[in-house]
Amino acid sequence: MWYWRAKPSSLRWRLLAAMVSSVVAISSVAAVLDYHRERKHGVDGILLSLEEQAGALEAARILIPEPHAFGAYVEQYCATMDERISPGHHILILDPNGFVLAGSRHHGGPQIEQALLGATGSHAVIEVDGHRLAYVRSSDTKGRTFVLAQYLDHVEATLHDQLLRRAFLIVVTALTIVLFIYLAVTSWVIGPLEELIWAAKRWGGRDFSTRVPLCGPSDLQVVAHEFNSMAGQLEVHEQRRLDELDEARQIQANLLPKLSTGIGGLTLGAEYRPAAYVAGDLYDVFGVPEGRVVVAVLDVCGHGISAALFTGVVKMALRHHVAACADLSEAIRRVNSDIVACTSDGHFVTACVGIWSPKERSWTYCAAGHPGGILVHEGQTTELPSTAPLLGVLPDGFWSLESVRISPQDRIILYTDGVIEAQVNGKPFGIEGLRTALEQTCNVSPSAQARAVLQRIGPPDAPPTADDATIVVFQFQSVLSDAAAAFP
Repeated sequence: MWYWRAKPSSLRWRLLAAMVSSVVAISSVAAVLDYHRERKHGVDGILLSLEEQAGALEAARILIPEPHAFGAYVEQYCATMDERISPGHHILILDPNGFVLAGSRHHGGPQIEQALLGATGSHAVIEVDGHRLAYVRSSDTKGRTFVLAQYLDHVEATLHDQLLRRAFLIVVTALTIVLFIYLAVTSWVIGPLEELIWAAKRWGGRDFSTRVPLCGPSDLQVVAHEFNSMAGQLEVHEQRRLDELDEARQIQANLLPKLSTGIGGLTLGAEYRPAAYVAGDLYDVFGVPEGRVVVAVLDVCGHGISAALFTGVVKMALRHHVAACADLSEAIRRVNSDIVACTSDGHFVTACVGIWSPKERSWTYCAAGHPGGILVHEGQTTELPSTAPLLGVLPDGFWSLESVRISPQDRIILYTDGVIEAQVNGKPFGIEGLRTALEQTCNVSPSAQARAVLQRIGPPDAPPTADDATIVVFQFQSVLSDAAAAFP
C-alpha cells in the first residue's frame, strides 16, 4: 500500500531505527561483557593450571636431585606443556639466592626471563613486548622458587574468534526478532494509523465519502469507527452545503438579465464565470424612459456567498435609483448611500454603469473605482478612463460622468478585474492581452467576442480562477453573425 513508501521521519522508520539501534547496542554490550567474562575465566584457569604444574615440578625436584638431569627434565616438561596445552610456556627455577638452577623458554626470549625475574606476587598477568603472559610464583620448603608463565596470545585469539561467532549469532537472532516485532507492530498499529492519516487527508480535501477500514487492535477499531461516524455526519453537512450553494447559484443566475437583440438598437453579448459556486460579479441590462438602455457591470469586494448576497442588494438599489432619477450621477450617489448604510467597514463595490441614448447615439457612464471599459472603433481599441471613487466607502461624494459618441459598428466592452488578472501561461492576461484579444475578434458578434475573450483566459471546464470574471460587449446596429472567433 501507499504507506510502505513512508518518509524516513515517519513513525514506521523511527520505530524500526529505534528497535535496530537498541538491539545492536544491547547485543554489542552483552558480547563485550561476555568476552571479558570468558577471558577472565580462561586466565583464571591458566593460572590454576600453572600452579598445578609448579607443584608437579616441586615434586619432581625431590625425585631428581641431580641438577643436570633435573634441567633436562624441565626442558622436556616445558615442551610437553607447549604441545599438549598451548604454545608459549616459560619455566624458571631459582635457588634460595635467586640464581637460576634450571629453566626453559622454548617460546620466549631473554626479555621474558627478565620480566619474570622482576615480577612480584604469587600470580598475575603481565605484558611484555606487546604480549600478555600469565605467571605464577611458588617456593618449596628449601627456599627454591618455581616461576611458570604462559603466553595468552593463543587463548585470546581463540576467545576473539568465539566472540565474533557469538556476536554474529546474537545479531542475527536479535534482528530476526526485531523483524517479527516490526511486522507485527506495522500490521496491528502503524498500518491502521496510516490508513487513518490517508483518510484524514481525503477529508481535508472535503471528500467525506472516504471511510477508514476497521482493522488492527480493538482500540484502534473503535477510533476508526468514531472517525467514520464523524465523516458520515460531515458528508451529510457537506451535501447540504453543496445543495444550498447550487440553489444560491441558481438564484444568482436568475439575477442576470436575459439579453434580447435589438434593445435600444443594441446587440449585446455577455460572459460570466464565477470563481466559486457563486460570484461577487454581476452585470445588468435594463431599459429606462425615452428608449434609453442602462448597461452595468459591478464587482463586489471578495467572492463567494457573502459577495453574492451583496450583489443582489446592489442590483436592486441600482435599478431603483437609476429608474427613479434622471441624473445618473445622483442615482449613483444614492446607490452609494444605500451600500454604506447596509455594509460594514472593509466592504466596497466597484462598478461601471452607463446609459446608452439611441437618440443622441451617446454612451454616458460613471466608472466608480472601476475601469471605464474599452471602445473598439474600426478595429482599434481605446481605454475609457475611470471617473469616480468606488462605492461603499465614502458616505458623501460626487460621482462624475463621461460621455462617448458611438458610431454604428462601434463597440463598448465592460469587464471586471478577474479578466485582466487571470493567469495565462503563468503571466497575468493584463489590459494589453485583453486589447489584443478584442482587436483580433472584432469581426465576430458581441456574444461570440465575449466568449472568445474568456476562452483566452481558460476554457469553461478549467479549474476555478482566483477571481470572478465577467465581460459585457454591446454594439450599435450590429449586423454580424454569432460565429465563433478564430484565433491566430
